[in-house]
Amino acid sequence: MRKLLAISALAALVLLLVPIATSSAAPKAKPTTTTAPTTTTTPPPPPLSGYEVVSRQVVTAPGPNTHAVACPAGKKVLGGGFHEPLGSAGRSSFPSADGSAWNIYWENGGVTVTLYAVCADGP
Repeated sequence: MRKLLAISALAALVLLLVPIATSSAAPKAKPTTTTAPTTTTTPPPPPLSGYEVVSRQVVTAPGPNTHAVACPAGKKVLGGGFHEPLGSAGRSSFPSADGSAWNIYWENGGVTVTLYAVCADGP
């Protein structure tokens, strides 16, 4: 009976010491908090005012040349392009440096081309 009591006392002592030993040896976890993800909403852009498509027909000269279609005063070019007859040689289109017109670069002549500029009120 004494042996059983001694073993029981020893087991109780081990059970008391094990949590103390493991809690002091193990690093304590930092408390964590969770927050709901935040969403940011970007307001829509203001409506586009003064939208206008401007067109111009030109007859290209022989050899390489550039033509432009300008936006009305106070407007900026948003984009543009051209319509060419089949087999002609329109090479590129691009905005002017100041943003007031759309340019077309052409490589052959004697062709009627329609140039387009998409314009809107400038800032």
